[in-house]
Amino acid sequence: MPLHHIHKFCASRLGIPEDVVDYVDDLVDSGRCYVHDIGLEDSVIVVDEGDRQRIYIVLGIHGVLHCLYREGRVDDEYLKAFALHILLDCIDRKLRMYRRVPEDVIAKAVDTCREFVVNRVKISLDTPGTYNTPALYLPLPRETLHELTLKLLNVVQNITTTAIDKLKTCIAYR
Repeated sequence: MPLHHIHKFCASRLGIPEDVVDYVDDLVDSGRCYVHDIGLEDSVIVVDEGDRQRIYIVLGIHGVLHCLYREGRVDDEYLKAFALHILLDCIDRKLRMYRRVPEDVIAKAVDTCREFVVNRVKISLDTPGTYNTPALYLPLPRETLHELTLKLLNVVQNITTTAIDKLKTCIAYR
């Protein structure tokens, strides 16, 4: 996970408000939304009910959308901040081994991660997910989750060339 000042720097270059970025960074990375660093990863949650255990698999994308919905923060700015967060986390994983990263490596990492994030969102769109699970307090109707996932997919797929260029530049300064 890149440092949050990098998230803020990149977000400011893309016009995403700092308070929105701070909120999403905390939500994804603090564990407040089920588990730490939930965006890219899926989570297995075991709930002990005394005489039996239930196992739930929560897709990372679904988990964050549930949390954003629960807290009334599902407008485009929050979805953009979430998309940027998981994109930067993916890029960080690819570039972690470099001290100074060549421009062509940054460009490839950005393109690869953008495709990866689009595919993750598409997979979550095609996966029913966990709904109204009492142990997880996810009171999000299927239709709403589907609608939010489509909005997130739209955000990720419609990142402009200019935004991608700005993202590559801000990553070069990491």
